[in-house]
Amino acid sequence: MLRFDTFVTVAMLAIFSTMVAVASTYPAGARFMPYVIGIPSIGLCLLQLAADIRRSRRAPVAPAETNDEPISVTTELVTWAYFVAFVGAVLLFGFLVSAPFLVTIYLWREAKVRPVYALAAGCGFTLALHLMFERLLTFRLHEGFVTEWVLDRLV
Repeated sequence: MLRFDTFVTVAMLAIFSTMVAVASTYPAGARFMPYVIGIPSIGLCLLQLAADIRRSRRAPVAPAETNDEPISVTTELVTWAYFVAFVGAVLLFGFLVSAPFLVTIYLWREAKVRPVYALAAGCGFTLALHLMFERLLTFRLHEGFVTEWVLDRLV
C-alpha cells in the first residue's frame, strides 16, 4: 500500500522533471540554475521512491517493532511551516545567517537530534552552501533584505 509521503514524492518528481524539461528550452546561461536545482532533486526523489518500494516489499512487521510511522497531515503541515519559515528567513536575513539556525532547530525539534549534533549539521550545511555556491560556482547568495539594510546603515 502506498503512503501519503510516497504520493508527495511522486508529485515532487513530476514538478522537478517538468522544471528540467522546460529549462532545456532556455539559452545555456539561463538553464544552468534550474539544472543545478532540478537534476539533483530528481535523483533524490528517485532514491526516495526506491526506498519506499523496498520498504513496501518487506514482510509486514508488528507495529511495536518498527519506527516507520506513516506521515500524518499534521506532520506535513509542521514540515511545510518549517519550509515557509526557512523561505521567509532567507528572504529577510539571507542564506548564511538563517540557514544554520533553521537547520539546527529543525533537526533538534523534529528529527530529535542532540543539540550539539544539530548545531554541527546546521553549521556544516551553511559551510557547504557557501563553498558550493559562492566559492565553486561564484554565485552570490541572497544576503537578505533586513541584513542588507542593516549593513548599508553600518557602512
